[in-house]
Amino acid sequence: MEYKMKDTLSIASIATNDITEYLTNRDSILKVINVEDNKYCQIKDIDLIIIDKNFKASTIEIKGDTYHHTGNYFFEIVSNTVKNTEGCFLYTEAKYIFYYFIHIRELHILKTNIVREWFLNNIKRFPSYFTRTIVNQNSYNTEGKLVPIHIVSREIGNTKIII
Repeated sequence: MEYKMKDTLSIASIATNDITEYLTNRDSILKVINVEDNKYCQIKDIDLIIIDKNFKASTIEIKGDTYHHTGNYFFEIVSNTVKNTEGCFLYTEAKYIFYYFIHIRELHILKTNIVREWFLNNIKRFPSYFTRTIVNQNSYNTEGKLVPIHIVSREIGNTKIII
């Protein structure tokens, strides 16, 4: 699969806007803070911070996806295969991954540490898949694992799906 950087940014923007709207309208949420442009949060791969009514903060990494019809998550393990940089699924420090299928407006809430530990123990079960992103005249490849949603749901059991 091949993407242009502007398309990738558009998908991310739609996902962030929809999720921010969803969270802002929750009675249990006091505040939603977008930290995508914060250098410290970028290093930790955190997109949003939410403050609940009890003044407890939680961090969120947003993954926007357009391939809902595959029935898979794409867990990025290498963000750039030439530079061999670790994929965001492996290094995000966010408490939650909000995996959002933008076309059907379906949000999957995954607790990062639980899903990542399970995934690392099962990584060899899942096929690798490569995508190419074009940036101006250059491009880079990303490696991820295609992980069936139903397997994650069945074997972990504490994912939450909101439509």
